[in-house]
Amino acid sequence: MATYEELRALFGVGELRAKVEVAVVVAAQTIISGADTVAPFAQTAGAHALRAKWANTALDSSESESVRLWKYALAANRAAAVADIRNATDSTIQTNVNGAVDAIATAIYGV
Repeated sequence: MATYEELRALFGVGELRAKVEVAVVVAAQTIISGADTVAPFAQTAGAHALRAKWANTALDSSESESVRLWKYALAANRAAAVADIRNATDSTIQTNVNGAVDAIATAIYGV
């Protein structure tokens, strides 16, 4: 389990943040293309519209959006060992980003 100090140190790990930024762009493209019809994207009414708003912002500001998703993913995975976080595969990172999009989109654009 990563300590808060260790998690904070991971905020600045550039190569991981870069991977998260690519995952944000991939998630945004998936949403805008309408292919966000399978888990972990929510299938609730109105979810796609919120994700589409987020996706447009994410494509326009992928770097700042990746920071938001990176911090969210670190907090969500705080029970993981630092080595596991550092060694996360592209697939694992994408799954974490995709799984966070609904929460982030709802927090920003939801009612």
